[in-house]
Amino acid sequence: MIVNAEEGIAAAEQTVERLRAEEDQLVGDVCNHLADVQPLVTMLASLTDQIRELEKYSQYLHCLAQIEDLRFLLPYNLDQTCILLEILF
Repeated sequence: MIVNAEEGIAAAEQTVERLRAEEDQLVGDVCNHLADVQPLVTMLASLTDQIRELEKYSQYLHCLAQIEDLRFLLPYNLDQTCILLEILF
């Protein structure tokens, strides 16, 4: 029985050592992956900021387009109002 217990302990110790080696390998792989993607993360953050700026400019241009539409519609509507007033009075 002592032999079986010693064999069990030895097997458990080997398993623990194997798991530690796998953990070390995984930690190394994760660190390497993080180092590889860091430039991409920085680039993505920069591109995200640029997209935000472009969205602001897009909203600004949309507002300008609406102002231009109103600028062309106002004289026409004023003319129509004058004609209507002339008809009524």
